[in-house]
Amino acid sequence: MDRMDEFYQILMRGRDIPYTAVGNLSGMLWEWLGNATAAE
Repeated sequence: MDRMDEFYQILMRGRDIPYTAVGNLSGMLWEWLGNATAAE
């Protein structure tokens, strides 16, 4: 199931990415999936 279409994706310039609140090299936020069944 593809969930990417269910979230509002904000386009931004590459030079603005360091100023975002959260981010990592893979682009995923795994710390919030710790208790999710699908993350196991």
